[in-house]
Amino acid sequence: MAITGFTTNDAAKKKLWMEKLYRETLKETFLTQMGMMGEGEEHIIESKTDLEKQKGDELDFFLIPKLSGTGVEEGETLEGKEEKLNEYNYTVTLGRYRHAVRHDYMSNKRVFFSITDEGARALRIWGTEKIEQLVMDSLVAAPTRVMYSADGATILTTTALATAKTALTTSSLITPKQIQFAKAWAATGGNRTQNPLRPVRVKGKMYYVLMVHPYVGYDLKNDATYAQAQREAQARGNDNPIFTGALGVWDNVIVIESEYIPLASDAGAGANVNWANCQLLGAQAGVVAWGDRPDIVSKDFDYQEETGQAYRMTMKAAKAKFNSKDWAAISFPVAISMTP
Repeated sequence: MAITGFTTNDAAKKKLWMEKLYRETLKETFLTQMGMMGEGEEHIIESKTDLEKQKGDELDFFLIPKLSGTGVEEGETLEGKEEKLNEYNYTVTLGRYRHAVRHDYMSNKRVFFSITDEGARALRIWGTEKIEQLVMDSLVAAPTRVMYSADGATILTTTALATAKTALTTSSLITPKQIQFAKAWAATGGNRTQNPLRPVRVKGKMYYVLMVHPYVGYDLKNDATYAQAQREAQARGNDNPIFTGALGVWDNVIVIESEYIPLASDAGAGANVNWANCQLLGAQAGVVAWGDRPDIVSKDFDYQEETGQAYRMTMKAAKAKFNSKDWAAISFPVAISMTP
């Protein structure tokens, strides 16, 4: 009788382990938990795995803006009035990321738990947080579209973050009115002076996402108008964004807290105002390209007296751009009342 089995080092078993590690790693990121990252252009962060199956270190993402033509009406000829479909592509170059832990034989012998198992768990957590950090770092880097408010109400725009930082005062805390202004500008592209942000669809409704630091969330929760709206306007139960991980919703903008939003203390005319560089995001604001899925490998040292484990992955997180301009990410710096 012939029996089919798999050995410890079987390639199929290794592939299954890598698939499981990849799924678990992505599942644990707040980006996936909030439904922000996934395959397809309807996500805030679009993920692609094309380079897992072929050689190469560059991957193109295609960005297609809305049609701008008015079309024709009854009695008019459409032929010859077709609109050219504009298409932009953004190239991402993969990077390699690794980290490792190492322990000796006697240390593993002394403790009641498995250092090897705990090492793998710690590396998986590191990998999860590394992905989150890489994505958020890419979104805040070198912005070409910036919104800010010096008086807490009127929204101004600039292409230089330094201009917005200088204008901030200690009173430039986030307000619901700021969010409304920002959403209206993003939806229209400032009356089409720039490319509008495309919202994402959540349960049949269209939303934008505002990423804020928890310190900004503190100020927003202490805004009386916002607090009252979240108590009275949101649905009760599990559909309430407060129960699903979001801070809340204001004018179809989902507010989400993230510790990866950068803080600093150098805003204002005197460079002494505490502030946070929040991000207003639409569909395809960022991209993640995968080359090699996360893997954990082991290695023995000194005649098996020591053991090391290494986490490794090949990927790249980037902010989507066309014509050197941010596609669907707008930096939204605000002052904070807490000290970083």
